[in-house]
Amino acid sequence: MRAFSVADRGEPGEDQPSMVCLPMRFAIFSLLTLPLVCAGQTFPPDQVEFFERSVRPLLAERCVECHGKVRAEAGLRLDTRASVLQGGEKGIVVDLKNPSASRLLLAVRQAGASQGIRDMPKKGPKLGEDEIASLQRWIELGLPWPSSSGPVLSSKDPRNHWSLKPLRVAEAVPEGVHPIDFFVQANLRKKGLTQAPKADPITLVRRLHFVLTGLPPSKQELDAWSQEPADRLIDHLLKSPHYGERWARHWMDVARYSDVRGYTAGGRERRFVYAFVYRDWLIRAFNADLPYDQFVRLQLAAEQITAENNRADLGAMGFLTLTNDATSRQILIDDQIDVTFRGLMGLTVSCARCHDHKFDPIPTKDYYSIYGIFDNSVAPASLPLIRTPPDTPEHRNYQEALAKLETSISEFLQPRFAKLSVQFPDLAKRPAQLEAKLERDDQVKLRDLRSKRDKFIADSPQSPDRALILEDRPKSVTAQVLVRGNPGNRGEAVKPHFLTAVVGDEAPVFTKGSGRLELANAIVDTKNPLTARVMVNRVWMHHFGQGLVRTPSDFGIQGQLPDQPELLDWMADWFMRNGWSLKKLHRLILTSATWQQGSVHPKQASQELVDSENRLIWRNNIRRVDFESMRDSLLAASGQFDSRLFGRSVEIHEAPFPPRRTLYAYIDRQNLPQVFTTFDFASPLAHVAQRSYTTVATQALFTLNSPFLLDQAKRIAALPGIAGAPAPAAVTGLYHRIFARDPSPGEVKLGTTFLEKQTAMNLEARRQGLSGWTYGFMLRDPGSGADQFHPFPEWVKERWQVEKTYPASVPKTYASLHRMGGHPGNREVAVVARWTAPAALAIQLGGTLRKAEAKGDGVRLRLVKNGGAVLAEIICPPGQTVPTKLGPIEVAKGDTIDFRVDCLERTDFDSFAWNPVIQTATESGQVWDYGRDFSGPAELATPLEVYAQALVSTNEFSFVD
Repeated sequence: MRAFSVADRGEPGEDQPSMVCLPMRFAIFSLLTLPLVCAGQTFPPDQVEFFERSVRPLLAERCVECHGKVRAEAGLRLDTRASVLQGGEKGIVVDLKNPSASRLLLAVRQAGASQGIRDMPKKGPKLGEDEIASLQRWIELGLPWPSSSGPVLSSKDPRNHWSLKPLRVAEAVPEGVHPIDFFVQANLRKKGLTQAPKADPITLVRRLHFVLTGLPPSKQELDAWSQEPADRLIDHLLKSPHYGERWARHWMDVARYSDVRGYTAGGRERRFVYAFVYRDWLIRAFNADLPYDQFVRLQLAAEQITAENNRADLGAMGFLTLTNDATSRQILIDDQIDVTFRGLMGLTVSCARCHDHKFDPIPTKDYYSIYGIFDNSVAPASLPLIRTPPDTPEHRNYQEALAKLETSISEFLQPRFAKLSVQFPDLAKRPAQLEAKLERDDQVKLRDLRSKRDKFIADSPQSPDRALILEDRPKSVTAQVLVRGNPGNRGEAVKPHFLTAVVGDEAPVFTKGSGRLELANAIVDTKNPLTARVMVNRVWMHHFGQGLVRTPSDFGIQGQLPDQPELLDWMADWFMRNGWSLKKLHRLILTSATWQQGSVHPKQASQELVDSENRLIWRNNIRRVDFESMRDSLLAASGQFDSRLFGRSVEIHEAPFPPRRTLYAYIDRQNLPQVFTTFDFASPLAHVAQRSYTTVATQALFTLNSPFLLDQAKRIAALPGIAGAPAPAAVTGLYHRIFARDPSPGEVKLGTTFLEKQTAMNLEARRQGLSGWTYGFMLRDPGSGADQFHPFPEWVKERWQVEKTYPASVPKTYASLHRMGGHPGNREVAVVARWTAPAALAIQLGGTLRKAEAKGDGVRLRLVKNGGAVLAEIICPPGQTVPTKLGPIEVAKGDTIDFRVDCLERTDFDSFAWNPVIQTATESGQVWDYGRDFSGPAELATPLEVYAQALVSTNEFSFVD
C-alpha cells in the first residue's frame, strides 16, 4: 500500500485507508504546521501520518468488524483511541510501558494461548509480519491518533464506501504536465498501454462543435478553424450562445424536464404553462458560467436568495416544480427527493421511503427528515412575474379577458363562501378549507371555471412569463416517519437535517423555515465529497461517452467503482478550487491529449486484449449523435435552422415542420412522439442519469420514410449551387452542405453515376405507381391501324381518367378505372390494367368480372400478353359474374399481361366491377392484387433529393469521431 502524502484527504477504493464518515470527517488537517492533541497528548504530524497510512486501514480491514461500535466482542472496541486504552472484559489490551507484552500483540502473533489469549483475527489469515510490526510501532509511539478524526469504520461498513470518504488529492502534478494526461498516462503505463495519436484538425473541429454546441460546423467554419489551435476554438465555442443551449439540454435530462404535468385528474390543465421559463434560465445560467454551487442553490431555494432586481433567477426552481405530477402529495415529494439526490449527489435516497436503504447507509429517518423539508415547501397562490410585460394593445386585451375569467371565479365563490362561513366560523379566513366544504356539484363547476381560465393562460402568447416556484409554509409542520411508507401509519417525529451518511450521526438540525436553503448549502458544502464528484463525472461522461463512474447517478454501494479514482478526486477538488466554473472544467478536459486523441490506435488489436472497454482511455470513442443534434444537423444542412434563443415550446414532429432548434420541442411526458424514443431521447417521466445510444432498424426506417427527413432532403437539393448544377458540381455542393467537406474524386464519380442512373430510373418508372400495375387505355392508331397503349394522364377523385373533365371530350369517352372496377370507352377505346413481370415466373391469373346492371348488352374482357397475343376472351352478360381464371403462364422479366375491357355493340350501361389477381404458381408465391395495390400517382423524388436523402442516412452524418 503506497504512502499517504500530507495533502491526502481520503481516497476512493475499498482497499484504501478508511476516512471517517461522522461529524468531523471532513476536517482538513494542516499536518505540517499544527500539532495534533488527543487524550492529553501531542502527536507530531509524522506519527499521525504513520497511523493513517499503516494502522487505520489495518484496523478497518481486519479488526473493527468484530470490535467496533456495532459489534464489540468481549466488550472490546478498537475503533477509537479511548476504547483501545480502555480495553475489554478481560482487561487492558495495550501496555504503553512494555509494548511487546501487550495482549493485542500476543493475540495477533497467535502466541498467547498459555495466558488464555485467543488467536486473532478469528476470520481470515494471520496478520503479516509487517502488519504486526506496524501495530507494535503504533503502541510504542503511544497510540498516535488525529484529534479531529472520528472512529475507524469497518471496510465493510457502508459508511466507509469510497464515495462517502473525503476527496483525496494524493499526488502533485508535475509542472508543465497536463493534469488529466498525468493521471491517465500513469494508469496506461501500468498496463503497458499507450495513447492513440492526436486526431487530425478537421476531426477535432467537428468533435468540438458537437460536444460544446450540439451543432455541426459549416464548411467555412471547418476550413477556418482547422488552421487554428484547438484551444482558440474551445474558447470561441464556450462564448457561443449555442453552448448554453447544448448543456441546458443535458441538464434537462437530469431534471426530467417536461411541458406537461403527467397524469392529472378532475379536468386540471395538463400543461406546465411556464415550463419554458426553467429551460430558458438554464440556457442563460450555462452561458454566464454561473458557479455550479450557486446553480444548485438557486434551483432548490431561489425565492430565498434572489434579489428583487433579478427576478429571472426564480425560473431556476423548475428543477423542483416540474415534477411528474401525481394524485398523491407523498409521491410528488418522493419525486422531488429523487431528482435532488440522484441528480446532485448520486444517491438513491428514495429507496429509504418504506424501510432503511438495503445497501447504502440511509435510514428511513433520514428520508423523512428530507421529506419534511419538501412537505413544508408549497406552491404560492400566485406565481411571480419574472419580467414586466410590455404595455401593448394585445397585452391589455389579454389582461381584460383574464380579469373577466378571474371575476367569474370570484363571483361564483363569494356567495358560497359567505354561506359556509356562517356554518363554519372557524374557517372564515381559510379559503382552502372552505373550498373543501363545497357541495360536490359546486366543486365540479369551480373546477370547470378554473380549467377554462388555465387553458386561456396556456394558449395565449400574451401571458407574461412567470416562475414556477415553491415557498416555505408560514407555519412549518413536523414530519413523521411513515411506517412502511404508509401515510396511515405514522411513526416518530423527525426534525429536518442532512444525510447522516455524509455529516455523521449527530447531524445538525435545519432551523430556517422549511430548511430548503440549508439543504442546498449542505449539498454544495466543500466538505461534502459527493456533489463535486458527481458533476465532474457528468461533464466527463458527456465529453467521453462514459463517466469515470459508469453509474453517474448512483455513487452508492450498488453503483460501479470509479475507473480512475485519483483523477476523479483531483478534478473534483480542482473544480471547487476554481470557483465551481463549468467552462473552466470544459477547458481542462478538452485541452488534454487524452480527449484530443484519435479513435484508431496503431496497436488497436493488442490494446483491446488488455482493455476491451477502453476504461483506461487509450483512444477516443466514436459516438452516435443524439436525436437533437441529428435533427438540428438536418435543419442546418437545409438552411432552415432557426438560431433564435429562448421562447415557448413548439410541436416539432408534425407538418409543417418548424425549423426551431430541437431543444425547444414541446415535451409531453405521457405522450412522447415515437420519433423521440426511436432515437433514445431521455424519458421525461423521471430523472435520467445517462441516455442509451442504440442502433436499431427503426432508425433506418426513419431515414427512408420520415416526412421530416424527406422534406429536408428536398430543401437541400433545392439550394443554390445544387439545384440545376451539373452532376459533379451538385455532388460537391451536397457534400459541402451535409458533411462540410469536399468529396474525394471517387465520391464525385460515385455520386455522378448515381444521379445518372437515378435519372434513367425515374424516366422508366411508371408515373402512376410502383406496385407493378399500370392503368391506361387502348386507342387505335389511324395510320397503322394497330392498338396502342396510353397511360391514363389524370387522377381525379380516386379515379384514373382521360381528361380532368368527365367524360372526356376528345374522343368523347367514359373510359376510367377505379379500385373496384371501371367503365370502358366507346367502340374505339378499351380500358386496361397492365401488369409487368418483375422476373421470369410461372403465374396464374384469377379473379372475377361482374356486370351488375341487367341493362345493356354486357362487356368483354381480353387477357393479352405483351400487347399482342390474346390468351383468353371472356364475355360478361348483363347482371352476371364470370370467373377470369387462366394459367399457368410462363413470363420473362418485363413481359406484360393486360386485362382489357371494352364494350360490345352497345355503349350504354357498361360499368363493370372486377378484382384481377396474379400470383406465382407456387403455393407460397407472391400475389399482385389489383384492388389492394390500386393507387394514384407516385410522387417520385428527384435524383438530387434521393441522393441527399442517402447522404444524410450515412454513418458519417450520424456519428462523431
